[in-house]
Amino acid sequence: MVRTRLKDFDGLLYVYAGERAGQNRGSLYWPHRSTVPFESKTWPYFLCPEGVSHMTNVSLLAHEFGLLLGLHELTPEPDNPGSKGAGAWCAMSNQVDNGKPQHFCAWSKEQLGWLKPTVVDPTVRQKIILAPIEGATKECVKVLIKLDGSEYLLLENRKQTGFDESLPAGGLLIWRVVNNKPILEESHGVEGPRGPGVFVNAVPYPSSANDSFTPNTTPSSRSQLGGGLPVFITKHSPAARWAHHVPHWVRVSVTGNATCGLAGKCPPSRKRQRRFH
Repeated sequence: MVRTRLKDFDGLLYVYAGERAGQNRGSLYWPHRSTVPFESKTWPYFLCPEGVSHMTNVSLLAHEFGLLLGLHELTPEPDNPGSKGAGAWCAMSNQVDNGKPQHFCAWSKEQLGWLKPTVVDPTVRQKIILAPIEGATKECVKVLIKLDGSEYLLLENRKQTGFDESLPAGGLLIWRVVNNKPILEESHGVEGPRGPGVFVNAVPYPSSANDSFTPNTTPSSRSQLGGGLPVFITKHSPAARWAHHVPHWVRVSVTGNATCGLAGKCPPSRKRQRRFH
């Protein structure tokens, strides 16, 4: 009877009564995703506490459910003190406190097939207009750094609205993906594991610290694997449409030529404007 009732299910959720039992990461009752054998089948599951006076933050459930779907953990690795997570900018990293989980980042959505980024050739100067990604499936751009896809950038425009209302700030987020691992490139330029959680108003582009992402800025768009295409991501006028406090479009120019990107001197035949919606 149990086998019959479970036959069409893909996974299981265990919610146990009360507060979180045990505070040691890796213990049986620490919220986690794993598998359990039952009736000649291995079942994926995730486990979370119910809570007492208040229900467990649903952000935690969303995070563990993401693991059940096959997403990668984007929190800092506890056995690697120098590792870097994604902070409050992805539900697969830090959970938020208001009970409404923030969105998965563009890379996580791409892994699930929920987002289909448009691939941009950085050797051709392009003016790109991105609407907020919340609720959209195409408002994302992939810029190849390595032509074999081992390193690329994902650009998304995040707005403090809906499930993303808890974000520290809104604007353009630039994710560098190296060998299928996402790294957030914060506009403030603080490197290492502290980056996503400090000067949070200056994580999205533009900020008072940075309004461009090029091989000559900090952070730099240079390939972490060596070689690769030079990428220049610069603001595109009108500047007010690029400012993070304007909750609509962001406009950027993407090019692989320094003169073109910074001075706007590309041949007319090489210019292209694209809007995704």
